[in-house]
Amino acid sequence: MKKLLVICFIVLLLGCESEDESEKISDDNFVENKRVEQVVLDRPFIIEEILTFEKVRNYNLIKDNGSREHLIILPPSFYDSDNTYPIVYYFHGQDNTSEQIKHYQRHLYKEMLDGEIKEAVIVGINYNNKLGVSFMTNSPVTGMWQDAFFEEAVPFFEEKYRIDGNRSLFGFSVGGNVALRLGFEFPDLIDGIYILAPAIFKDEQLSDVLEDDTDGYGMAFVYNESNERLYDLPSFDGSDDDNQIIDRWKSGYMGIDQKIENYLNQDTSLSKIGIELGITDRNREIVSGTKYFVEQLSKNDIDYFYKETNNGHNINKEIFLRAITYLVND
Repeated sequence: MKKLLVICFIVLLLGCESEDESEKISDDNFVENKRVEQVVLDRPFIIEEILTFEKVRNYNLIKDNGSREHLIILPPSFYDSDNTYPIVYYFHGQDNTSEQIKHYQRHLYKEMLDGEIKEAVIVGINYNNKLGVSFMTNSPVTGMWQDAFFEEAVPFFEEKYRIDGNRSLFGFSVGGNVALRLGFEFPDLIDGIYILAPAIFKDEQLSDVLEDDTDGYGMAFVYNESNERLYDLPSFDGSDDDNQIIDRWKSGYMGIDQKIENYLNQDTSLSKIGIELGITDRNREIVSGTKYFVEQLSKNDIDYFYKETNNGHNINKEIFLRAITYLVND
């Protein structure tokens, strides 16, 4: 099922993710630019598409119908040309949606019209589920989300919105983890990634994950259909079977060294790896994990861009524009 919903740009929308509460966006936050106003007036440049992922609907045990609403931001010239464009898929953080990036559209258009950012299509993927987020993994319990993305979402959006073949991923927090895992596992299908405050931890933080992220994380990464809880928990008894369960728990947020090793064994590599970290992030495991990840990239001679700021755990206009610029500009 598909639905197009024209978003009225005359109304100023409120609420984007910040560290402690939703930011309120005032008139002063919007760009006063006549060209931007002319571009967006009476044109559906922000679109919401409802897609039903068959790979999710047909393969899950949590009664998920696979139907999600995804956000698309079209470039300024989309309706007046036959141009093709690069595409950036945005993965939101936990307990959020992609709605927040609506508020950066006018700023993005100003930069595109000024020639500072190459025109591109931005798609905010909604990968939430009843447990929180799906983590975009293939799981017989929560659904085949990874397959749904590459086999259903990508063909649909890229054919409909005239994509030129350049495909990048931008993720914040848990979404940063998603972008990293997909990019490092499929560099033949992804051109670049930008991960902001990514949920990547050192292996020793396993106890924190077991304490804080059980059901949704467990069903996504450590699924077991024959277990009453639908996933396995480690007993730390030193057995081979238990060590395999521990490795599966580490395969999501942790396992940095293994992710890099697997990436280096690929025949292709990403053209761009961007990483941004707010050093005042209240999630200290993200700070230590991200810094360790950057150190390991350097040790393995993997090219990357890294920026530290004084931001906490949030996304804002400047970060959004910086990520899109990095990913789509030559």
